Amino acid sequence: MTENRPYRAALSTSEARDQLETGAGTQFDAECVVALFRALDRRESVAAVVPLRPPPSG
Repeated sequence: MTENRPYRAALSTSEARDQLETGAGTQFDAECVVALFRALDRRESVAAVVPLRPPPSG
């Protein structure tokens, strides 16, 4: 949802969350949406994404 596709422009994080919340229980499994939001919120508050190895040179 947050990446451009040939058939639509990317949504902002807020717009994607709104669509997931709106579709929870109908278009999307409600428990999965809750779990996703919990994981995303936890990741944003406590973790930083860092590469395990430097990218290959050359």
